[in-house]
Amino acid sequence: MWFPLALLLSVPVFVGAFGSTDASLGDVRILWIFIWVEVVWTALWIAKLFTKFVIAANDTLSSILRYDRKYVLMISALEIQISLVCWVFISWITFIPIMTGNPDQRRLNDRATKSWEKSLTRVLAAFLIGSILLLAERLMIQMISVTYHEKQYSLRIKGYKHKIKILAILLSISRSLFPLYCPEFIDLDMAVSSIATPKIEKKNVVKALNNIGKVRNNVAQVFGNVANEIAGGEVQSMDNSSSKAIVTYALERRETSKCLAKRIWMSLVPENKSFLSKDDIIEVASPFFEIGHDDSRDAHTEEFADACMFALDGDGNGDISLDEMINVFGEIAREKKSVLKSVTDVDSAIGVLNSVLTVVVAIITIFVLVAFLNQNFTTVLATAGTTLISLSFIFSVTCQEVLASCIFLFVKHPFDIADRVVIADVTYIVDHISLLHSVFHHVGNQRSVQVPNSVLNSLFIENVTRSNSLSETVTVPVNIITTSEDLESLRVQIETFVHQNARDYRSDVFVGFTGISAVDRITMLVKVHYKSNAFSDVTRLQRRNELLTAISTAIQKVPIYPPGVDGTPGLGTVDQPTYTVSVGDDIAQSRFDKFIKERDSARFRAHT
Repeated sequence: MWFPLALLLSVPVFVGAFGSTDASLGDVRILWIFIWVEVVWTALWIAKLFTKFVIAANDTLSSILRYDRKYVLMISALEIQISLVCWVFISWITFIPIMTGNPDQRRLNDRATKSWEKSLTRVLAAFLIGSILLLAERLMIQMISVTYHEKQYSLRIKGYKHKIKILAILLSISRSLFPLYCPEFIDLDMAVSSIATPKIEKKNVVKALNNIGKVRNNVAQVFGNVANEIAGGEVQSMDNSSSKAIVTYALERRETSKCLAKRIWMSLVPENKSFLSKDDIIEVASPFFEIGHDDSRDAHTEEFADACMFALDGDGNGDISLDEMINVFGEIAREKKSVLKSVTDVDSAIGVLNSVLTVVVAIITIFVLVAFLNQNFTTVLATAGTTLISLSFIFSVTCQEVLASCIFLFVKHPFDIADRVVIADVTYIVDHISLLHSVFHHVGNQRSVQVPNSVLNSLFIENVTRSNSLSETVTVPVNIITTSEDLESLRVQIETFVHQNARDYRSDVFVGFTGISAVDRITMLVKVHYKSNAFSDVTRLQRRNELLTAISTAIQKVPIYPPGVDGTPGLGTVDQPTYTVSVGDDIAQSRFDKFIKERDSARFRAHT
């Protein structure tokens, strides 16, 4: 691309050199003006080559010195800005020497800088300052982006990829035991292939179209198409028979992920067992590793079994049930969607911040340009400053909101997409994150709620998704006659329920008193810990209902009585019938007087 335009720009140079030798612009021969234009055009490509050299050198040094590759990626992303700075610098530094130091000017002894040359020099200097500011702004954006993604998503993405690898190996083992579309699993395989195979084939079509695009780019480069040299990309695809491809695309839908989980679990678990243990995984995986498939050639059977149990055994009880396997597939699918959506939203927010800062850089560049061109810039600056101060009440709130939102999003970042959060005692699910606002939906009524990030910055936010295993606390007012033996009996009953449901609950159960709320009642507290953090509302409510039912049954079994009830039958019931005895007025009055006297005599009197 450089040569055709350079050849075109050389026409005025030859005209000025051999044709109209007296042609000039601003008392400078047209020859030298267009020589400088040729220098400017050549400087663009020199700057681009220099930037590519710096990027390549930085990449080589990172391999030798072993420093973090994020700096390599950061400098690679700044290729255009670095090239722009170098290009403007070369254009600015070569202008005056060519205009005033050419042989014609030396022969005429006219080395003075003319007014238009001074003006153009100032313009180039202003553009140089603007390009440096733009480079600094882009560098700051890249540092925010790289550091933020590394801090927030690096571990999550590595964990997700590790689980995908484990599932892919398990699927390969399953396929080695039971080939695809075998009679035992033909229904499940057909359900999985209904979405996975078309998408994989679509990727292969995209790859073929991309190869055609590469040929087109090569042809276009011959004719000098600069855009094809700057833009471009490569679409990667996965083999149709790849277990990783099948797992990846099956996780995109709940139905296919459920079918794939059943396929893997049912093909690996022994016929006489209802759960998959570590020994079972070792037994079925050992022949697979001995064969030495590509996916697991360097893996060790024991380490692989431990990795499977760590990734799939969510409750940590040493075995994997079918429901647990299905839930793990669902959690991995949700994690993938959450990370992708969060990264997209955060990148969009960073893009908005980049646009805002680019506008600020453009305004500063304009002020610098006016300052260089206007001799009375002090007066202009004073007038502009007065105007900005008078309009500050319009921008002050917006600036505060942008700053608070940046701190909330990039520094605090209390939630990601699909996180379950509690704000002001109301439970929400995060749907969207932007620079200035976040969108949630209410868990109870599914209503969408939009809240400014500047407001969220001052609120307490409980992130349930990021929390560890949760606990359930139940407070019950009981009769004041309840004893510690009753509490111990209740704790034993609840522990029996917990041991029977060891997949969902931990063994530590607390039962005790927390306070006396009235003379006839005392508050009892029951605390049970879950083994996991249930994200699904259905799973969470099912576990809570089971626990509350077990606590209610245990209270009735001990039994523990409510306030005002001591376990004796009430008057008028079959167990305690009532009857009446008639007495005279004198007897009734004497009995009443005796009661009043005994009541008053029983009162405690402080002696002074």
